Amino acid sequence: MKIDNLTAVIPGLKPDRLANTCRALLFIALAPCLFPQGRTFADEVPLYKDAKAPLEQRVNDLFGRLPQDEKLALLGGTGFTTQPIPRLGLPAMAMADAGQG
Repeated sequence: MKIDNLTAVIPGLKPDRLANTCRALLFIALAPCLFPQGRTFADEVPLYKDAKAPLEQRVNDLFGRLPQDEKLALLGGTGFTTQPIPRLGLPAMAMADAGQG
C-alpha cells in the first residue's frame, strides 16, 4: 500500500510522519536480531576447544572442568574407546591394540 493511500484513509496523517513511524517500528522489530544480548560467540568457546591455544593450556583447561568421576571414566573406557563426555562436547576416543605389545 502506498503512503498516499494511507494518508487518504487516516485524515490528518502526514506522509513524512508515517514514514518515520514505519522506520521506528521496523527498527524496534529488528533490534533483537541486530543487537543480541548476552555473550558473544568468542566468549562461548572454551580454551580446550581453541586450536590456536598451546596444547598444555588446553589440556589443563579441559581437566580443570572434569570432576573426579569423569576423569576416572576416561581411564575405564568401553573396550577400545574412552567414555564420551557430552556436556563438554568430548567424543569417545578410539584406541588400537599394539600388534606386539
